[in-house]
Amino acid sequence: LSVIARLKRKYGDTIADVIGYLERASKELQLLTGAEERSHELEAAEEKLGADLARRARELSALRAREAERLGDAVCEQLKGLNMPRARFAVELTPIQSEHVVWCDGVSIALGPLGCDEVEFMFSANAGEEPRPLARIASGGELSRVMLAIKSVLALADEMPTMVFDEVDQGIGGEAALAVAVRLKHIGAVRQVLAVTHLPQIAAASGRHLVVEKEESEGRTGVSVRALSGEERVRELARMLAGDNPSPVTIRHATEMLRQGQETEGWR
Repeated sequence: LSVIARLKRKYGDTIADVIGYLERASKELQLLTGAEERSHELEAAEEKLGADLARRARELSALRAREAERLGDAVCEQLKGLNMPRARFAVELTPIQSEHVVWCDGVSIALGPLGCDEVEFMFSANAGEEPRPLARIASGGELSRVMLAIKSVLALADEMPTMVFDEVDQGIGGEAALAVAVRLKHIGAVRQVLAVTHLPQIAAASGRHLVVEKEESEGRTGVSVRALSGEERVRELARMLAGDNPSPVTIRHATEMLRQGQETEGWR
């Protein structure tokens, strides 16, 4: 009893505390006395994990290369329908520049959080031009259509239920605007699409046409959103075509545009 009392004064208030201290001290002693052996074990584990990580990174890179080719071909096909028949789009993979290096089969592989690849979209709008980085050379209109082409290709694979396109028609008009309207309607057949636009060609193809208006009341400005239908929708399309006082010719044009837009097919 005297020994137990002495242990409790030094190592804990209860016998359980004393036994817990013993277990912790034993583990610490084992770590200290077996430090060199433990170091060798950790080095071997690090080498094994590094080799496994490199193998997985290589597998991921091979999958990326295969899918990059498929994505490039599919986006080019979509761009043809967006009035860019000569455009070329490609996904370029290059080894990542990183200080984190692992070894596999005597070869060093640099790794980042997403593997061993740097991925960049390459683009050329015209025949005879070599593709260059999309972010640096594409105009606003070209960038909008390339983004829409990518979204069109990925619409069925993307789990996002709603897609918002904010002025995807930037920098385009005429035939290109009609092509964008068709693509948006195709995506809208499988996903909910919200498109903010100033082009009547795109508004005419939509399933629902909402108009956003600013209103001033009692010295304050507010914003309202309301759905259009029937004659009111035709007049809004005419306003988008020719301003606030559309002529009868513009009204007829808007009516025909709405008819054609609603007859546009869905996904294909």
